Amino acid sequence: MRLFGKIKTSLSKVSVKRWIELIAMLIGLFVDVVALLSFISFVNTPKESPLFYVSSQEFLVWSLIAVLYSLGYFNAKISKRWEDLNKEVKHIEINDFSWMFNKKRDFLKAQWFQRRYSLALITSFPFDYLYFRAASASFSQGEASPWIAFILAFVLSPLIAVFVLLLGDIFRAALSFKS
Repeated sequence: MRLFGKIKTSLSKVSVKRWIELIAMLIGLFVDVVALLSFISFVNTPKESPLFYVSSQEFLVWSLIAVLYSLGYFNAKISKRWEDLNKEVKHIEINDFSWMFNKKRDFLKAQWFQRRYSLALITSFPFDYLYFRAASASFSQGEASPWIAFILAFVLSPLIAVFVLLLGDIFRAALSFKS
């Protein structure tokens, strides 16, 4: 009984934010395990089987979910470290009544967005290429050139980076409350 009391006491001291972070990490781990299991299923399914394409599509989707989850969580954690830049913008907006015309505020907001967008772009580009390569190889039965996937990734990565930026904002909002 004393052991359960000690465990209960120590668990009650853990903040709500830590519990949310733990749950987010466990969900990410669950998605990674499902992606790994779908990969094992894909690798062990013979090409002649009608389940081969189902297994490959399951792996593609679950690995994409795992990558999006990881990118969102990573971008949220990094942008949280860069929060000082945003605090100065909020300080200007609170103390300066003409904040809409404040050039320093506009510069800091642009710098804040540029930093976060660049992070989203450089972290998502390799995955964009890999998924475009997998899709082009799948649609052409392995005949597509890797250059097609590279050009598609190069052209579409800026749009995908906006989505990753939004995903990072969602994760940052979910993990940012005080308690």
